[in-house]
Amino acid sequence: ASTMLGVVYVGFTFSWIIPLRFQNPAISWRLVILLFLVVWAQDIFAYVVGRLAGRIPLARTISPKKTVAGAIAGLAGASLVAWGFSHWFWQTGDQKTVILIAGVVALAGQAGDLVESALKRAANLKDSGTILPGHGGLLDRIDSLLFAAPTLWLVWHLKDFWH
Repeated sequence: ASTMLGVVYVGFTFSWIIPLRFQNPAISWRLVILLFLVVWAQDIFAYVVGRLAGRIPLARTISPKKTVAGAIAGLAGASLVAWGFSHWFWQTGDQKTVILIAGVVALAGQAGDLVESALKRAANLKDSGTILPGHGGLLDRIDSLLFAAPTLWLVWHLKDFWH
C-alpha cells in the first residue's frame, strides 16, 4: 500500500506538468516556467527569511523549522517573481491574474512541502533518500511541485470565472 501511494502520489501529481506544457502552444511554455519560478522563489524566500527572522513555528509537530515569517516571505517572494516574469517576459498576460495565480500556486507549494514533511514524520524518516545528501532526499526537491503543478492547471482553467 505504501509503495502504491508513493507511485500514485508522485506520478499522478507530477504528471500535471504535461498538460500544462502542451495545452496551448502560445502560452504553455510560459506556464511551466512560471510554475518553476514561483515554486523556487517560494522555497528560497521562505528558507532565507525563516532562518533569519522566523520565530513562530508554522506547524511545529510536522516541520518544526518552518516558520510563519518564512511562509509569508515565500508568498511575497513568489508574487514578486511572478510580477517580474509577467512584466518582462509575458507582456500579453494580465499581470494581476498572473500574480494572483502565482499566490495560489505558492500556497499549494507550501502545502505540498508540509504534506511531504508529514509523510516523512509518519514513516519516521529524516531524509527520504540519499541522492542529495543534506537536502532531505530527492522528494524534498520536488515536494512543492507535486501540489503546485495540478493547482496551476486547475486555477488556470478556472481563471475565466473571476474575470
